[in-house]
Amino acid sequence: MVQESLYSHFTKPTHLLKFNGTIVPQGTTIKYLGITLDRRLTWKPNIQHKRKQLGILLQRMYWIIGRKSKLSLTNKLLIYKIILKPIWTYGLPLWGTASQLNIEILQRLQNKILRMATDAPRYIPNHMLHTDLQIPTIREEITRLSTNYKAKIEVHPNQLTTSLLEKHAPGRLRRYSPFDLPNRFIT
Repeated sequence: MVQESLYSHFTKPTHLLKFNGTIVPQGTTIKYLGITLDRRLTWKPNIQHKRKQLGILLQRMYWIIGRKSKLSLTNKLLIYKIILKPIWTYGLPLWGTASQLNIEILQRLQNKILRMATDAPRYIPNHMLHTDLQIPTIREEITRLSTNYKAKIEVHPNQLTTSLLEKHAPGRLRRYSPFDLPNRFIT
């Protein structure tokens, strides 16, 4: 459950945290700057929230980008790029480190939207839709935006910012940093 309180925290439960005499509730997730963070940074709650948000918006817009819409394919794709895509790309250099299973949640929705907009039959593969429409997959978009983000950080005049690119000793768990993303999906 997402705590909507401004004063929520999610640390190890060693002691109670009080603010002005009020106990601050402890949650498993918190929303900060539109990104839902969880204790282990799996990004699943954030991706599920984006999926739900996109699903609601897609229902409202079905009449304009759905199968029976009289709008041209070019305009349907423009609506996708301008209205729907910014929702899932927000914060992508951070949540792009999520597991493949979590990223596939958004990929399935993107496939559904493209199939709906083109009225493509089931036997047409998803990769063909992406190629023909020149729409990058979620993985390709993660790689592109992360590469751009890393390039901006490398030339940033602030030394503290450029020090973010330094490699740290690996921990017990295999985690990806946002700077590993440009090379993560290359096969």
